[in-house]
Amino acid sequence: ADRAGGEGADGLGGVAVAVATAHAPTVATAAVVVALIVFAASFARTLGATTASLGTSIAIATAIAASRRGPALEEGALFAAGVGWAALSSTITWPVWPHLPVRLAVGRVFDRLAGYVDAIEAGEPGQWAELARVHQRAVRAALEKARTTTLALRARRSGETAAGANLRVLVGAAEGLFFQVIALAERVEQGGAAPAGLPEAFRTIARDLYTRRGGPAIALAGEGELVTLTRDVAEVAHDIDRMPATLVAADTPPPGLAWEALRDALSLRGPVAVHALRVSVAAALAIVVGRLATPLHPTWVVVTVLAVLQPHLGPTLVRAAERVVGTIVGAVIALVAMATLHSPLVLTLAMFPLSVADVVTRPRSYRLFVLFLTPVFVIVTAFGHADWHVASARIADVAIGGALALLAALVAPSHERRRLPDALASALDSVARYARLAATPHDRAAVVGARREVGMTLEAAE
Repeated sequence: ADRAGGEGADGLGGVAVAVATAHAPTVATAAVVVALIVFAASFARTLGATTASLGTSIAIATAIAASRRGPALEEGALFAAGVGWAALSSTITWPVWPHLPVRLAVGRVFDRLAGYVDAIEAGEPGQWAELARVHQRAVRAALEKARTTTLALRARRSGETAAGANLRVLVGAAEGLFFQVIALAERVEQGGAAPAGLPEAFRTIARDLYTRRGGPAIALAGEGELVTLTRDVAEVAHDIDRMPATLVAADTPPPGLAWEALRDALSLRGPVAVHALRVSVAAALAIVVGRLATPLHPTWVVVTVLAVLQPHLGPTLVRAAERVVGTIVGAVIALVAMATLHSPLVLTLAMFPLSVADVVTRPRSYRLFVLFLTPVFVIVTAFGHADWHVASARIADVAIGGALALLAALVAPSHERRRLPDALASALDSVARYARLAATPHDRAAVVGARREVGMTLEAAE
């Protein structure tokens, strides 16, 4: 989670856990409270990817808290403390930079561009063909590597961040700068001169991407498309966690949740409100069914419902199958581990690689994520005892939760196939607006804004 998400989960999650724990003693009050909190958490997806992830975490924590009968304030405070510790360890003690591979790949593109400009400035008659062959090949290879790395990271992560969006802008801008440098080589070959300080500017951009420390800004003098684009790119690389004003159309208002947008999102004809209502009712039902079917582990049913039920029918079907299959295989692994590893210390050490594999596979394969997660849950629950009852209860609870999620998904389902035409139409409209702006006298900020809109609508359709 990013820093904003961690801080939000710390406060809101603690309050939600405290409220759910206070109403846990009776099934009716627990179901009502879970339904209300889950509805609000699911509705948070209208505010963007970060709040959607935050809402899912709070919904799951609330469902677990609704089955506990401890002191409400203490439970909420402990949850907030846990989230605070997680945020501290992930941002200060042991920071993890998910965009580091992309930053390094894009930085290498600008290093190659700097080397190309150095060679252009030092070029001699008769060497231009060889110079172009060597350096253009190196830049193209770096660009292809940057594109591949960007796509691979994008496929593993849901939602959007400023750093991710800016890195994709930099990849596109680097390709534009590449063509500008090719044209520069032709001008220099005919007697022109390269802008002073251009290689240093490219290396400064690469440095900011490598280190993410935002060193001294570049001082690139001159005019022209090459110089202007280099300055804009340097501004993005200098502070990659925000969107600079030069890359946003001047007449574009800052994003926000207007009352009209809120009213549209609350409409029962919209997919957001329908899904929020569907998942809240399903969660409340899962609380009741979980307490009746498996009173020792009622949270396993409701957590499965929240994890499996998706806004669209197709992903719900896939996730339900992956959850059940992964749970069955994972339960078998847990039984084998508990039957063969009798030492509590060895059993504890065995959970470490399982937990690591769980975290590593989560963004790549939900089926493998569940497979490695299940043994950890089963071993912790039946620690020191090769109890097949716990494993079978886990499988049964996941099957019940998956069935409830599938039933809920069949109520007013949202099909991707029906929504795809509108998404494609929006993408084509944005491409048309971009083409009209680019083909006529225009304000550069408006063109850049239109280009970003093309990228967003294409991504939505994908």
